Amino acid sequence: MDLKHEPSMHVGFTNMADGNDHVKRGGCLVFEFEFDFVDGQAENAIAILKKLQKVMKDGNELGPIMTHLKFWKINNGKGYKCIEICRSAELYDRHCNMLANHEVVNDAMKLGEMVKETSGKVYGLKAELEASECLP
Repeated sequence: MDLKHEPSMHVGFTNMADGNDHVKRGGCLVFEFEFDFVDGQAENAIAILKKLQKVMKDGNELGPIMTHLKFWKINNGKGYKCIEICRSAELYDRHCNMLANHEVVNDAMKLGEMVKETSGKVYGLKAELEASECLP
């Protein structure tokens, strides 16, 4: 068998162009954000990000709910970028509700005063995005 023309691996599902894209569900939600640190708040903001990440890890969210969560500094350390990948709208809502009902929510609210969002995008199938109660 000639493997040059065979795909080696398929991740996810094939979205066939059948005219029903507006109702398709089952894909991941991908969140991509960039923030600038408010002057003098970088260390405090990073400490809160680490705390949020620990809460998610301790709550068994990384893997079963969030397949990817990564923060890294950008703009010569003046800001950070975040990529989150969540398995579904229902699991994203579960994630939001867990954080909202955890004591770490107070720190998360303080984070909003320490950073300024410069870019934010959410990717996913239209019906999957609309299925979330936590997305605007």
